[in-house]
Amino acid sequence: MLFHFYGLVFVAHAESSAEKIISFQKDIKPIFQANCNGCHQPAKMKGDYLMTEFVALLEGGETGKIAIVPGKPEDSYLFDQIKLNEQGESEMPKGSKSKPLHPHQISKIEEWIKQGAKDDSPEGSNSLYSMVNKPVYHTLPLVRTLDFTKDGKYLAQNGFHEVLIAEVSTGRLVSRLVGLSERIESVAFSPDGTKIAVAGGQPGRMGEIQVWDWSKEKLLLSHAITYDTLYGVSWSPDGKTIAFGASDTAVRVIDANTAEELVYMAGHDDWVRGTVFSADGKSIFSVSRDKTVKQTDVATERFVGNVTTHTPGVLNGGQNSIAVHPNKTELLVGGADGKAKLFRQATKAAPAGGGNPNQIREFKEQIGRIFSVDFNPKGNLGFSGSSLDGEGEVSCFEIDSGKQLWTRSLKNSPVFAVRSAPNGQGLAVGGYDGKIRFLSVASGEVKREMSIAPLLNDHKDTTKIALNKNFEPIELVASESLPQNLKVQNLNILPKKISILSPLDYAQILVMADLGNGRESDVTRMVKWSIPQKIGNIDNRGLFTPVQDGEAVIKATLGEYTASIEVSIAGINKSYKPDYISEVNPIISKLGCNAGTCHGAKDGKNGFKLSLRGYDALYDIRGFTDDMASRRVNIAAPERSLMLLKATGTVPHEGGQLTKGDSRYHRVIRSWIGDGAGLDMKAKRVTEIKLYPENPVVEEIGATQQFRVVAFYDNGMIKDVTREAFV
Repeated sequence: MLFHFYGLVFVAHAESSAEKIISFQKDIKPIFQANCNGCHQPAKMKGDYLMTEFVALLEGGETGKIAIVPGKPEDSYLFDQIKLNEQGESEMPKGSKSKPLHPHQISKIEEWIKQGAKDDSPEGSNSLYSMVNKPVYHTLPLVRTLDFTKDGKYLAQNGFHEVLIAEVSTGRLVSRLVGLSERIESVAFSPDGTKIAVAGGQPGRMGEIQVWDWSKEKLLLSHAITYDTLYGVSWSPDGKTIAFGASDTAVRVIDANTAEELVYMAGHDDWVRGTVFSADGKSIFSVSRDKTVKQTDVATERFVGNVTTHTPGVLNGGQNSIAVHPNKTELLVGGADGKAKLFRQATKAAPAGGGNPNQIREFKEQIGRIFSVDFNPKGNLGFSGSSLDGEGEVSCFEIDSGKQLWTRSLKNSPVFAVRSAPNGQGLAVGGYDGKIRFLSVASGEVKREMSIAPLLNDHKDTTKIALNKNFEPIELVASESLPQNLKVQNLNILPKKISILSPLDYAQILVMADLGNGRESDVTRMVKWSIPQKIGNIDNRGLFTPVQDGEAVIKATLGEYTASIEVSIAGINKSYKPDYISEVNPIISKLGCNAGTCHGAKDGKNGFKLSLRGYDALYDIRGFTDDMASRRVNIAAPERSLMLLKATGTVPHEGGQLTKGDSRYHRVIRSWIGDGAGLDMKAKRVTEIKLYPENPVVEEIGATQQFRVVAFYDNGMIKDVTREAFV
């Protein structure tokens, strides 16, 4: 922590008159995602042309013509294909339902090519996997969606960047469907079982619906829409259309073969999390984070009304899941209040006295949020799965009487998905630990466990990363000099001794010049450092970061004076799991994520809230690992966790880039996620911090003073926390 004392200077800056630079990441890539990538991606590369990788995008496809010639749109085959002729038509995009790009979009692409066709995408923002290069798992991906084929022989679940389908009887993996979407939110087999629809996307960038001929691992349709992941995919009873929800508050229905949009209803006030068709296919019912269940008429696209016509304030929390009764016009709904509810498929208004005439009953409350509900094939039983603080719970109840038959607690796995087997005898349950458990419908007993994702056995050795990386250098804010007409008489150094006991320990060293008569001046950034044994590094601000175990003497020299400090280091190479409360949360606070101007605000930001400056660790952990079925952490691929993609600017982030990819802070958070993103409420906590030097005197305008911040913990530990401290 360095303070710079100086007078305020106001400088007026003239606006730049330079032409607007067209960004590939912000301006061009979204156009290609929405109009081109569905047919030109690794899983479906028409014309042998790949548009999801930048080098391939420039090169072109089977024609042999260069697709994009930087600086020359007139020589670029891609531009030739998308530009409009005199009739307002173009060669691409191709398809019976495709329309030419808008002239404004074409103009943007032309200008981008003229400007050199540069790729300004953040590192790591491109697609990672394909059907040829499939994901590799060191940790099982959490299970947030499940579905059986109609005959019950096969079961599908989400993976990372793919859908995994296994034979139920043996657990044998039979299909891996790798597409553009890295986060899969929902899967649903078609009524005839030959196809599977997938809702997902790339968080903060793109939503996508995929349709596969799953037995042949053939992608039939890729439809990119909106700028975030899609949810709650469902098939119409005749298998001709697909419904889904989105973060833009809309419910949509598309043609399952062409992706033609047939229904668009934006009556919700928050993200739409689930959809189901009525048995006759004439209505869609949708659930949302806005706490409502809504009915939409398919033929007219008209919002019919709210099924949840409760008195205002009665409902608590958003709705996450919805299922349609197989034999009656009833709906089963679950959400954040932990109470599954049974509704009629009706939108009758609430009477003046309150209540909801459409609600039939409410079932016994479960722990935490309900993420998934389902009926058994007969419709006489209902199931719901919930999650809270690292635990999961599954309930079974009688639909008509409301009687709870059994509850099964899963101590180590929050439950995000439940699905009844077509034969009515079993219930598949999935959640945070990545395992699928088959429960007896009669008793709730766990009959069998299996994991579908192909897991490597050497993950303990391959996923550990060094945490003692140097901090990013911080540029000095001023030139350093001693007060005029004063002579250095000695050097004093703090601390007197450095003891490093873990890979995350470091030490801010302070060097003060004794100028006589009780006067001192900070010379930390002026001295020359020497570490004969090279067991660590010292940056331009005097911060010591260890490199290896050992002992050494660090010397600081200024002119004819030298000060030294003993250093002992142990435990650098030992396995270390960062603790959330004492090590991760301070980083999140330093980056500003939980500040009052960001997610620590009263209502949070963009649907995500943290406690102000991290005072409530349990609340924050629920936001990271539980909310939206663990939207913000990815334990199977920690580096692709949304909380890291946002912080590094890989994904558009209103707060900008807060740290760099593979920085020290990035490594600490990534390691914590890779270890399961857990929370130890008994972890050590700070009881006091102290600032050194105490009561310094800065005598001249423009002078600087380096501070050292030390934290004292309730277990007696004392630790340097200078880099995590802020004003």
